[in-house]
Amino acid sequence: MQRIAGFVVGCSLLVGCVALPHPVTPHITVDHQLEVFDNVLLSPDTDDTAKDFSEQVVDSNENIEIVDITKLRDIAFSDDGWDLATLLEPVTRQRLTQELDLQYVVILGDLQVTHKTDEDSFYIPFVVGAVSGEEISSLSAIIVDVEAGKAVCRIDSVAQSTQRLFIYVIVAAGNMPLTRSSAIKGLAKEIAKLIDDMRTSETVRIAVINTRP
Repeated sequence: MQRIAGFVVGCSLLVGCVALPHPVTPHITVDHQLEVFDNVLLSPDTDDTAKDFSEQVVDSNENIEIVDITKLRDIAFSDDGWDLATLLEPVTRQRLTQELDLQYVVILGDLQVTHKTDEDSFYIPFVVGAVSGEEISSLSAIIVDVEAGKAVCRIDSVAQSTQRLFIYVIVAAGNMPLTRSSAIKGLAKEIAKLIDDMRTSETVRIAVINTRP
């Protein structure tokens, strides 16, 4: 896939190159039988994936509000002990509920993107070429019920598609699967639905936290 990207860049510099982006339908799985270990490490920072995910959750359900991660940090992790065990302490959960009206925490895993280039791909400069490869983006999350102090479920979103680039003399055309954004959007829509099914009030307040190694 990096090979395809290189061809696209090269062609765009020398010739006309058309890449048609298209969304991908992700595969979603939900696991309600899971074990969450207290030593899971959480990140005090919010990355681009978490920001995109949070925006998609709010767009999917107007009844959900995202709590500022800095407010959660000041209450739950004042001593820099960013781990799940600290978050699940009864005193911490009580403060989060009372001061932030926080109901759920979504623990977001790392976005994984892998590429595989087909062995049959070839390219003869300024003559002809055909390059294809598979792109897979996956993202997982765990929903934690703050009041109950336990994990509700784990959700996995996997978007997979084949990217192709056809080159003839000085013209190149291909498709560009949007697996990253599709995986994020699929996960956000499923979590928004699950939280909406569980809500007991008009508005649900959640926080989104990244994991770290």
